[in-house]
Amino acid sequence: MRCVLCGGEFSTASADEVCAACALTRALSPTTEEPRDALAGYERLRELGRGAMGVVWLARERALDRLVALKVISLSGDPLAAERLLREGKVAASLQHPHIVAVHALGGEGATTFLAMDFVAGGNLAEKLARQPLAPRAAAMLVVQLADAVAHAHAAGVLHRDLKPSNVLLTPTGEPKLADFGLAGPSQGRGDLTRTLQVAGTPAFLAPELLSDAAATPLADVYGLGALLYVCLTGRAPFVAESTAAVLHLVATAEPVSPRVLQPGAPRDLETICLKCLSKRPAERYAGAAELRDDLRRFLRGETIAARPLGPLARGARWCRRRPAVAISAGLAATLLLTLAIGGPLVAVRIERERHAASEAAATARAVSEFLQNDLLAQASPARQPDRDLKLRTVLDRAGRAIEGRFAAEPEIEAALRTTLGETYSSLGDFETARRELLRARRLRAAAPAGAPEAVLALDAKLVPVLVGLGRYPEAAALARVTWERQSRVLGPEAPATLNTWSLYGDALRNAGRWPEAKETLRQALETRRRLGRPLDREALLTMNNYASALTETGELAAAERLFKESLELHRRHLGEDFPETLRVMNDLTIVLSREGKLTEAEALGQQALAADVRVLGPEHPGVLLILNSLASIARDRGRLDEAAAYLGRVLEIRRRVFGEKHSDTLVVLTNLAIILRDQGRLDEAAASARELVATREEVSGPEHPFTLSAMFALASIEKRQGEHAAAELRFRRLTAARARVLGESHPDTLWARAEWGDVLLLAGRSSEAEAELRRALALAERTEWDEWRRAIVRSRLGGALCAQGRWAEAEALLAAGVEGLAANEGKMPKFLLPELPLARERLARWQAAAKK
Repeated sequence: MRCVLCGGEFSTASADEVCAACALTRALSPTTEEPRDALAGYERLRELGRGAMGVVWLARERALDRLVALKVISLSGDPLAAERLLREGKVAASLQHPHIVAVHALGGEGATTFLAMDFVAGGNLAEKLARQPLAPRAAAMLVVQLADAVAHAHAAGVLHRDLKPSNVLLTPTGEPKLADFGLAGPSQGRGDLTRTLQVAGTPAFLAPELLSDAAATPLADVYGLGALLYVCLTGRAPFVAESTAAVLHLVATAEPVSPRVLQPGAPRDLETICLKCLSKRPAERYAGAAELRDDLRRFLRGETIAARPLGPLARGARWCRRRPAVAISAGLAATLLLTLAIGGPLVAVRIERERHAASEAAATARAVSEFLQNDLLAQASPARQPDRDLKLRTVLDRAGRAIEGRFAAEPEIEAALRTTLGETYSSLGDFETARRELLRARRLRAAAPAGAPEAVLALDAKLVPVLVGLGRYPEAAALARVTWERQSRVLGPEAPATLNTWSLYGDALRNAGRWPEAKETLRQALETRRRLGRPLDREALLTMNNYASALTETGELAAAERLFKESLELHRRHLGEDFPETLRVMNDLTIVLSREGKLTEAEALGQQALAADVRVLGPEHPGVLLILNSLASIARDRGRLDEAAAYLGRVLEIRRRVFGEKHSDTLVVLTNLAIILRDQGRLDEAAASARELVATREEVSGPEHPFTLSAMFALASIEKRQGEHAAAELRFRRLTAARARVLGESHPDTLWARAEWGDVLLLAGRSSEAEAELRRALALAERTEWDEWRRAIVRSRLGGALCAQGRWAEAEALLAAGVEGLAANEGKMPKFLLPELPLARERLARWQAAAKK
C-alpha cells in the first residue's frame, strides 16, 4: 500500500495507512496541534483525514450554520506546508466551477492557519476504486467532468500538477469535485516552491517530463487526467512496482500496460483516448484538457473520436527513442530472424513493405518484432484457425532457434517472443516445450532493470495450465496460489489478472484431486466476478467452466449440466462454434451428460465435438484425446466394448508417445482399459493390469488422490467378479473410508463404493453387516442427487440382506421399489449393470414365495 504522508510504497498495513518511518517521525515530533475549539467561528466535529500538510476536520461554521471541511496547518510546524496551504486557498478561490471544490475562507489565529472549503460527503475516488474499477462509460463520464474542470483552471492560468484519485472528492450522488491545489502553479514555469520540492506530485501519476527540470505545462495535467482514466478503467495506476524508485523508473522508461489487457471489456476507443494522454512525449498528447474533454464527449455520444490508435511503426518509433543505442542492431536482428524463421517471398514482401513505410530504419525493429509475434507465431494457435498444412511446428521450432542470441541487448523483445512461443506450444498440446519457453521468458523479465512485477506474475500464471497439462498437479496448485497471493498484493485482489489466477488456482486444485476445496475456491471466484458486474469476457467464461467442472467432480451433475449449457450458448454466441474454448465446453458437457446416464444426448454431442476438435486442433491435441476417452466411456456403458477398446487404444498410443507411461492422463486411459477387460470377462488380465495401475497411481499421485482411488475401485470390482470376496471386501472397506475423507461421505463415488462393499458382504454371507452398510448408503443418498437406478440397486440389495435374515416383512417394500426403479431407468444404466434388474426380480419372487408359505 502507499503511505498517505510520504507517498512511498510499504507492505505492512496500519490503521492510519502510514509507513513505519512516517509513523515514527510523527510519534517523535512535538505536538503543535491547537485545541479543537481554538478557531473562532468554527466548531470542529471530527477528524476527516491527516496528511503531510496537516489535519482536515469536519467543522460547523457557526455564523452560517453549515458544514465545511477545515484544513488546519500549524505555522510552528513545516513553513513550506503553510505556504502550500496559502497557495491552495488563493488558487482555488479564484476558480469557480461545479467540479472544483469551492473555498469559503482562508485565515489564521495564533500559530494556526486554516482553509475552509466545501464539505464533500461521498469520500474520494481512491476509496471508491479500492473496491472495484468503474464501468467504462462511468469512467468516461467522470473524467469528462474533471477534464472540464481542469480546462477551466488552465483558462485561468492555473495548473493542478497533482491529479490523482485521492484528490478527487465525490458527492453522495457520485459527482466528482477536484480538490487540493496545494501544488498548483502558473501555466508555465516551475516556480520557487516547486524547485524547493524538487519532484512535485505523486510518483505513479506524475508526467514523465516533470522528472527532469522541464517546465510544467498544461500537458502535464493532460497526462494526469489520462492516469485518472486509466485507474478508473483498470483499478490500478499506470505504473506499479514495489518501491517508489522503481515506479519512477517505469514512469521514465516504460509504456503502461494496455488497459484492455487488465480490463478486456474496456472499449478500444476509450483505451486509445487513455493511451494518447499517457504518451511519454507531451507533443503526442491532446493539445489541452479541453481537447481531451471534447474527445471523451464524442466517445460518449457514439461518434468517431479524434485520437487514433498507434500502429506497430509508431510503437516501434517510441521504443527506439527510448533505446537509441540498440535500435539499429535490434532491427537488423529481427529482420534476420524473420528470414531464418520462415523464408520465402511472402516475408520478403512484408519486410519490404515495412521498410518503405518506416520513417527511419530504427523504427523497423519494433514493427518487425511485433509482426513476428502477432502475425507469424500466433498463427500457430488454434484460436487463429490455422492452416495446418503450413507445418506450424517446424515454423515454431525454427523461430525458437533463430531467437538465440539475437536480442542480448534488448531482453524485453526476446521475452515477448518467447512468451508467444510458449503460449502457442501450449495451445498445440506441447506442454514441455511451452514450459521451457515460458521459463526463459520469465527469467528475462525478472532480470530486467526495475522489472515490472506484474509481467513476471503474468508469466507465472501462464505456467499454471502448462504444469497441469504436464500432469504436475501439486506443483501447479502451489504456483497458482503463490501467484494469486502476490497479484492480490501488487495489483489488488479484484484486478482482472488476479481474478484470472484465482480461477486457475481453483482448477489446479481440481486436477490435484482436492475437489471440495476446488469447488469452494471457484464458487467464490465466480461470485466475485458477478458481484463486480464485470462485462462478460473469455476469462469470466473460463471461471464459469472451471466451476462447472468442479461441480462435476463433487457429484453435483444437474448443476454442472445447467452451467455448462449456459456457458456453451455464450461461447457459441460470442466466440463462435469452432473456437477452441467452445470445443472444450462441448467436451466437458459430454462428460456430464454421460455421467447422468443421458447417453444418447452425450454421444451425439461428443461426436460433433470430435469432428470439430480434429478439424481445428489436430488429431493428437489433448482436447481430441479427452473427447475420445469420453466417447469410449459412452460406448462401454452402451455395451459396445470392442468400439470402446478401439477408442482407448488410439488414445493410449498417443498418450504414451507424447506424455509418457506415468503421466496422469495415460494412467486414466489404462484404468478405463482395465474396466473394459473386466466387462469382456478377461478377469485375470484385468486384475493384473489393475494391480499394476494402483501401485503406479500411488507412486505418481499419492495414495488418496481421487484417481488413485478410482484405480483401486476398478481392482476391487474385478476381485468381486472373480469371487475373491475377502480381498474385495477389504479393498472396498478401505476405499470407502478414503473416499469419505477426501470427497465426503455423501459424494456419489463414496456412496457407490459403500454400496459395492455392502454387496460383497452380502455375497460372502455376512448379511447383517451388509444391511448396516447398505442402510447407511441409502440414508446418505437422500442428501445428494444420486442416480435413481443406483438407489434402486441399493434398495434391492438391502431387501436381499433382510431376506437372508428371514425378515420378509421388512424386505417387501424395498424389493418392490428396487424392481420398479430399475425397470423405469433401464435405458440409463450401463450395460454391465443390467443384470441387476433380473437379480432384483429374482429376490422379489423369492420373497413372494416365502410370503405364500
